[in-house]
Formats: sequence, C-alpha cells, structure tokens
Amino acid sequence: MSMSRRDFELLAQTLKNIRACDEFKEHVELADYAANRIANALDMHSATFDKSRFLAACRPKEPK
Repeated sequence: MSMSRRDFELLAQTLKNIRACDEFKEHVELADYAANRIANALDMHSATFDKSRFLAACRPKEPK
C-alpha cells in the first residue's frame, strides 16, 4: 500500500504539533532530527515526495 499526500500531511502536522508542545520546547533539535529521519525514509519510499516541502510543513510558521 502506498502513502498518499494526506498521509504525508498528517505526519508533518503531527511532527509540527510535537515541536510546538510546551514540554518539547527545550528539545527542538530532537524534533528536527526525528523530522529529518522520517523525511529521509519517505524520500526513499516515494519518487514524488518533496523532502524540503515536508520539512517546512513540520516547522511552525515564523511570526511576522
């Protein structure tokens, strides 16, 4: 079974929520590491996977 765009979006949103969690504020590097490892695995899984787009979706938006 292959993963869909919705699956990728769900993973990115989950990682983004973990990164924004108060208990995780001191461990942002760990959240980024996990996102990178997952992105690498997804990149090998799918020829159409956009790693940079996924990683951007895993991070909270910068305040303006």
